[in-house]
Amino acid sequence: MPNEPQNQTTPEDPMQIPPEPDQPPAAPSPYTPEQPAVNTAVPITGTTPASPQLPVPPAPVTSKNSRKLKLLAALVAALLVVVGGSAAAYYAVVVPNKPENVLKKAISNTALQKKAKFDGKISYESTDPAASLKAVNVTFNGAADTDANNFGTAFEITASGAKLPIEVRHVDKSVFFKIGDLGSIKGLAQAAAPEYGTVVDTLNKKIANQWVEVDETLLKQANADCALNTSFALSQEDIDILQKRFDQVPFASVKSTSDDTVNGHSAIKYEINIDDNKGAEYVKGLDELPLVKKIKQCNPSSQQSATDTTKSLADNDITPLTLWVDKDSKQIVKLAGQSTKQDETKDKFKATFEVTLQYGQASVTKPDGAKPFMEVFGDLSQLFGSLGQNTDTSISSSQLGHGTGAEGNVEGVSPECLKAIQDYANSSGTKPIPQNCL
Repeated sequence: MPNEPQNQTTPEDPMQIPPEPDQPPAAPSPYTPEQPAVNTAVPITGTTPASPQLPVPPAPVTSKNSRKLKLLAALVAALLVVVGGSAAAYYAVVVPNKPENVLKKAISNTALQKKAKFDGKISYESTDPAASLKAVNVTFNGAADTDANNFGTAFEITASGAKLPIEVRHVDKSVFFKIGDLGSIKGLAQAAAPEYGTVVDTLNKKIANQWVEVDETLLKQANADCALNTSFALSQEDIDILQKRFDQVPFASVKSTSDDTVNGHSAIKYEINIDDNKGAEYVKGLDELPLVKKIKQCNPSSQQSATDTTKSLADNDITPLTLWVDKDSKQIVKLAGQSTKQDETKDKFKATFEVTLQYGQASVTKPDGAKPFMEVFGDLSQLFGSLGQNTDTSISSSQLGHGTGAEGNVEGVSPECLKAIQDYANSSGTKPIPQNCL
């Protein structure tokens, strides 16, 4: 076919294709560990990229420009494919990998996990010159299996140079606890009163490193069985409610992101600001959460309002929080936080915390050799009774409400309640403890 003479177009030519308007930036590659979405340079907005406006010919088409129309049609078709593909890529790749959306997905993924192991540390320091306890450090580790409703944690409390190891487990509707060696707290006890050293030594022989079981019947007596036996596993319905509530009250915002490593795996580090006032407002709207309803059913007599519950949270402060999201699993694998300057000046404390999480494996089992709580309670009652013959540190009969006109002097506990507890122990748990004493 002979070559057609080329037509020269000018700016006045009505068929000339105008300069293309600004196109949406090229979509980055899908979210992979090698290229996290947080580093993309694509601006994220809530609008669809605008399609270019094409001129409409002012005159009927003639044979002279028919080929130009065909070329124009081909360009328009190509342009629609490109723009359409960009829009699809925008919503399929860019929007889901927007830092805020990646974080939301990670929170959802994490909330749906049924088994997890964790370890961490908490530090607390009082800035009040009059405080008797200046600093406390806590290290902990544990595991949780929400399907079986079993959990366990071991932690060590350090204060004023003394260390107190404690381990707690909830397995098959019973609670088990173990207190470690008390030797390091003997010095503190003796500083309070010299005779307390003997008490600590005797206690250490009786209960140190001894597992104690609080069984289901005792938990029911204390009305603690309902909450402990409530599964804290979140359903998709729970997560949907939480996300909907967050859309209504967005109490957190992403301040910055960066690449990091957690337990040898690549992760995205999110620096987040928590608006405490909005956080309090967010919590007040969770009454319809199935998990919250279950917990409320466990204590129907509680009439504390949501306003009272969240009042202390709304302190006009911004609290920093750091989250690490694993690039492969899209799950939160570490959390860290710290108190604010306002906490230090107004509430007189400084604090930090850090928690590392691992998912998929968690084993919480009954410990061997656990003694029933009432047996241990009876041993301790005899212990304090015998100590009372030589020291003033025991709970006397008058403190337990025995005798006439006994007022009792155990701080925070009425003589009636002390007597009820003693009667409960003496009856091996058959005589109930009044609700107001629990």
